[in-house]
Amino acid sequence: MSGSMPAAIATILERIALALWVGGTAVLGGIVAPLLFKRLPSRALAGETFGEMLARFEIVRYVLSTMLVLALFLRTESGQSAGALWLRAILVAALTSLSIYSGMVVAVKIQYFRSKIASFETVSPDDPWKVKFDQHHRRAVRLMMIGLLLAVGLLLLPEAPVVSLPR
Repeated sequence: MSGSMPAAIATILERIALALWVGGTAVLGGIVAPLLFKRLPSRALAGETFGEMLARFEIVRYVLSTMLVLALFLRTESGQSAGALWLRAILVAALTSLSIYSGMVVAVKIQYFRSKIASFETVSPDDPWKVKFDQHHRRAVRLMMIGLLLAVGLLLLPEAPVVSLPR
């Protein structure tokens, strides 16, 4: 396989994965969440519905992370410069780790804290479960924004030059 073919496939895989990551995150956080919390009859129903959507998107992000890692492997086969690959690898590792932490740790805790609150309509802001829920919810929002920024950063990285390696 020539050096340009793996690089081209890597670029396509990476761009598709990042476009879906950025687009999905922007649509969910910027359009879907505000609309659900505005239109549904209760905050509890809106939160439960949006939580289910996020859980499904988390699975999509795991697939997208796999695509990004595969693109990195293809880039190593194409002879791209090590410096450019390291930066991409660090960003992909950060994005993937953030997604796993968000989905497998923070989201699970949010679900647990939500289950301990009888009613979001009547719960006191000082309720210990509500306080923990709010803390983890803020963490989840921050993680989503950091992930969005990392994905945009990866999208903005220039293509690395292909270095001819001796055979």
